[in-house]
Amino acid sequence: MANAMKRAFYSMQKDVLSKVQSARDRIQRLTEFHRGINSSLTVIEESDRYVMKCDPCGTGGTIRRAGINVGVTKKAYPWSWSKAGVPYYCTHCCIMWEVIPTELHGFPFRNTFPGERTEDPCVIFVYKKPELIPEEYFTRIGKTKTIK
Repeated sequence: MANAMKRAFYSMQKDVLSKVQSARDRIQRLTEFHRGINSSLTVIEESDRYVMKCDPCGTGGTIRRAGINVGVTKKAYPWSWSKAGVPYYCTHCCIMWEVIPTELHGFPFRNTFPGERTEDPCVIFVYKKPELIPEEYFTRIGKTKTIK
């Protein structure tokens, strides 16, 4: 499944990611995108990162809250943030915004934390500098942090 998603998204992401340079650009585009899909969101700027809370996000969160069964991962995979029980639909965020950007640019463009329970919000971090991204956010997607 992950390979199929990567094939589907890789060239698109390569183009999109080449145009977005700063963390501010990333959070602005992310905010615009989430407004476009009717996410209920808040964004807070912290000293090292931007924190977006989608309650719910307009895609996976809305689907989950509507009770639509999209299936969940049975095992932990790098493309499911090394967690089991992640809705398959939600894994596209891991592949599109963490795995592919790390392969292309050396770091995830955002770090997504889908809610554990259906009613939980999805939280997204956009770090202002790649070197500030904690090592654990690389290892959970099966990557090694090379930016120090």
